[in-house]
Amino acid sequence: MVVPPEPPPHVNTFFLGPRPVISDIMCKMERNGLQLNRGPSPRLASLLESKILALDGVNKKKSRWMDRTAFYINRREFAHFHSSREIDVRLTRRYQDEYSGLIKEGKKRVKFREHPSHWISIEFTTTSDVDYVFTIVSLALRANRMNPILRRTA
Repeated sequence: MVVPPEPPPHVNTFFLGPRPVISDIMCKMERNGLQLNRGPSPRLASLLESKILALDGVNKKKSRWMDRTAFYINRREFAHFHSSREIDVRLTRRYQDEYSGLIKEGKKRVKFREHPSHWISIEFTTTSDVDYVFTIVSLALRANRMNPILRRTA
């Protein structure tokens, strides 16, 4: 049996011991809503969906705009997924103005349309992002419930 030589005294031996298995690292990342080299976990979209469906009066159907999951209050679509990490939310311009501070808080996540619109897009890649998105979705629900006769905007 060949015994490996001792490392020189200036080499840190801390990293020469047992290393964590990649699957252990991936499990920890997935618990935090991330996947190694694959972007956010689809579980974040599922978490967000379950939170949205727990809101009073919300129904889930196919979006009017695309072949993806959407959320409705009465017959009005107020949110829909673009992917497992992006959602469009119908937040009225009045609410966009009124809650501009909250929207600025998420400026790295929030995208506005080029033209004036009730719709904003929000990316989420962590569980704290999901909490932020849920706050905006809750506001959108209130705005769309209070104002059922909004102009149609894409």
